[in-house]
Amino acid sequence: MKNIELIQANDSLGQSVRGLAGEPLVVTEAGVPIAALVPIDELDLESLALGSNPRFLAILEQARAQCREGSGLSTEEVRRELGLL
Repeated sequence: MKNIELIQANDSLGQSVRGLAGEPLVVTEAGVPIAALVPIDELDLESLALGSNPRFLAILEQARAQCREGSGLSTEEVRRELGLL
């Protein structure tokens, strides 16, 4: 992943996009990430939007925590609830 300080980001947007070479460019200010320019060659926009949505990420983390605690549903239980068994 490439990084660039905001003060050094003098290139035009088009030049920055062409220079991505398949990896994100993280813009930092005083070493702290503040933005990212991400290529979407192999990523659909929905995945990009969900992957950066704090509410969606919180839902995923809650579900993972439930699974770690053993309080999640098994595949068989989900199928039964959906009437697939």
